[in-house]
Amino acid sequence: MSKETSFVKNAEELAKQKMDAINPELSSKFKFLIKFLSQFPEACSKPRSKKMQNKVGQEEHIEYLARSFHESRLPRKPTPPTTVPDEVVSIVLNISFNIQPENLERIKEEHRFS
Repeated sequence: MSKETSFVKNAEELAKQKMDAINPELSSKFKFLIKFLSQFPEACSKPRSKKMQNKVGQEEHIEYLARSFHESRLPRKPTPPTTVPDEVVSIVLNISFNIQPENLERIKEEHRFS
């Protein structure tokens, strides 16, 4: 962000209002973040949206940050791995760890998700 960027004078209060509407439990943390960004606007990451880039530090941007702040704390289910175990894994498991051949496929699959 350029040094010219600044946040609106009531940024902290806006931050609290916006987060209270989304998730009041996060309000004090988000308010603290906006207080920091108001003091050091160069630490604010550049929004991807060109529309939002022109509104950094304004009410619309603070609301955008509040939604992002909240969404980043939501649990996300990991995607299943796409890797396919090499057949050498079966050989190593069988020989080195004495895993019985009938258990190899199950163990390879379980290991893939660990």
